[in-house]
Amino acid sequence: GGWCGWYTLLNGIDVSRHNCLTFWVKGERGGERFDIGLSDERMQRMEIDAVYAGSIKSFLPQGVTPEWQQVKIPLAGMGSDLELSRMGALVFRFRYEGKGAIQIDDVAFVYDPQVERLREENIPRAKPDPRAPRASWVWKYDPLSNLQVRRELFSFCERTALTTLYIYLGEDPISRTPPDYQQKLAQFLAEAHRRGIQVHALQGNPRWALKQNHHLAFQWVKGYLDFNQGHPAAERIDGVSLDIEPYLTSEWESGNRDSLKAEFLDLLASLRKLIDKETETLKGSDPKGSDPRSLFTMGVAIPVFYEREPQFEEGLLSQVDVAALMDYFDSAEDIVAHSRFHLNLARRLGKKVVVAVETQDLVQMGQGKRRNTFHEEGWLEMEQELAKVAQALASNPAFAGLAIHAYDSYRLLQKGRNVPTRERTGKVPPLSATRAEPSAPVVVDGDLQDWAGASRTQVAQRSQVAFGPGGALGRRRPRGGLQRGGQLQR
Repeated sequence: GGWCGWYTLLNGIDVSRHNCLTFWVKGERGGERFDIGLSDERMQRMEIDAVYAGSIKSFLPQGVTPEWQQVKIPLAGMGSDLELSRMGALVFRFRYEGKGAIQIDDVAFVYDPQVERLREENIPRAKPDPRAPRASWVWKYDPLSNLQVRRELFSFCERTALTTLYIYLGEDPISRTPPDYQQKLAQFLAEAHRRGIQVHALQGNPRWALKQNHHLAFQWVKGYLDFNQGHPAAERIDGVSLDIEPYLTSEWESGNRDSLKAEFLDLLASLRKLIDKETETLKGSDPKGSDPRSLFTMGVAIPVFYEREPQFEEGLLSQVDVAALMDYFDSAEDIVAHSRFHLNLARRLGKKVVVAVETQDLVQMGQGKRRNTFHEEGWLEMEQELAKVAQALASNPAFAGLAIHAYDSYRLLQKGRNVPTRERTGKVPPLSATRAEPSAPVVVDGDLQDWAGASRTQVAQRSQVAFGPGGALGRRRPRGGLQRGGQLQR
């Protein structure tokens, strides 16, 4: 029920010139599982848990076996989270059920050309598609103060055709931050705009939907409007993205849903008036045009189940410029089907909708099923499905493009299928059948009416299917020896 693991201190070593953590492992019986994490000295001092690269199953094609295998963990995906020049600890975390023992040997940080080549091959990529501009959410990174994070973010945008970023910059109004931070924001915005990237300030506190907290949202938006008033067009933020989900509050299920919805709509109406008033004075000094709403976009995230709240969604869309539909499925067919209602409503209202997909491991997080995320499929299959979505929705005037949630998980997607990091829970019952009429002939025609007494099991979900590994690194060591042997497996 608590934390269980093993760690060893790294005593501030500098591994910044290396690209890989490597070690050899074998299990007592095979199938043993653990997560691999790293921390830097700052995290050690602050007693912050490690940054985890993932489960051992993500790096060994067959998992741990009774034979020695070499594990290679690329550091590129963790560089923005760690100060690689002053490392703190290596951590093996045991959070899975079961008993067993593992042996570890030859832990090292190295530069491995094959790891670099595989990283370059596996790293997410996308081609620009005029029918479907791309956006992404950035929650966990600070590209204003951390120049390494900024470089990696802009490089990622270039490779994946991202032209809009929703970036979390905190809950405090920007006007209350130190002047040097505001200057960093201006510099970041100027560089983003030179690269053709729009930036929207992101907020996701569901409590802001409540009337008693409206002043917090009002002050937060007003802060960015004031910021724009004091800066030239190239250094202005492009808008706000309100990932405020009122259904995450207790009031949504406590019988006060109608009141909560009304309060949220009141907030959006107030923000609409504020934005229109403040941007009116900027329209003559911005190259985007004379429409005030083009100078500062107000967006909101909506779930697909708002289809069951049509009047609420209509009221919501009437106040905003664009909605990001959290259409979290992993097939084009499902994504398109769940977007139709929202796109048609937006078209009638003259609004825009960005269709968003998920890349986080929702199963591990306990927040969804495998069919709700592209985490398992990898980015190449995701791109194939998104191309179908763009093709199907391009003719709808309300369709404003695609969004991918979120940058931290998207950047770690592999080209092929990712190995599941958590075993499926629950047992599928065995198939069985009892003939209602034993003497009747068996007709294989797809009609089960003559098998009325059968115990049926529908196999229709991704969680009922076991996928093989992909994009992993592994090499075996012969039993009983330390000689390296075999070929690098991909």
